[in-house]
Amino acid sequence: IHLTMPNVTSTLKEIQQREHGANVKRVILFNTGLHDIDVLCCSKRQHARDKTNITSKGESCSDAYREAMVQLVHVLDDFPAELKVFRSTTAGWQKYGNYGFSWRANDMQPMSRSPHLAHHFNTIAYDILQNHQSSSSNTNILIADGYWITLPRPDHTQISTQNQVGKHLVHPGFEVLSVLARRWFMLILWGLCGESFEKCMACIGGSG
Repeated sequence: IHLTMPNVTSTLKEIQQREHGANVKRVILFNTGLHDIDVLCCSKRQHARDKTNITSKGESCSDAYREAMVQLVHVLDDFPAELKVFRSTTAGWQKYGNYGFSWRANDMQPMSRSPHLAHHFNTIAYDILQNHQSSSSNTNILIADGYWITLPRPDHTQISTQNQVGKHLVHPGFEVLSVLARRWFMLILWGLCGESFEKCMACIGGSG
């Protein structure tokens, strides 16, 4: 988010200019998580922090994340959309219970790449969104879980046919992505169709 915020802002402005006056409905699904945590907190990424002056104020990685997340929420607040959803960060690089890729037994796992820190940063994001909702803003940003759905099933991850070593092979696998996609689709239907969608679901459930 620290490296791409200007791109996010300019892209949203370009979309508004391109679609000005058009009868369109927009939805936003966003997340800022694992890669931000890694850049902000991991000792191996110190060079990236020094290069971009991300934590030039001497602030902690948690404070730097909070500042950037608040900025992102304000940017999204100004963008017109019928539905805005924050997908919480997945449960990190888990070294236990994995299937389809290797994690050598003597490899250390930094705290910055553990499920515990992912949960900590999700808590920061939840606090920001709750404060945003209780403020004078008219925008309600919903939360779609990405953490608890990935924490208990570390075997449901992206796999390698060569069973190779690598942290990038612990992204959510097909089963988890399928659930996330279906949830997102239902949220779109609910956000765009509103009362009509609820009446339809009631009829399907036999209560209407």
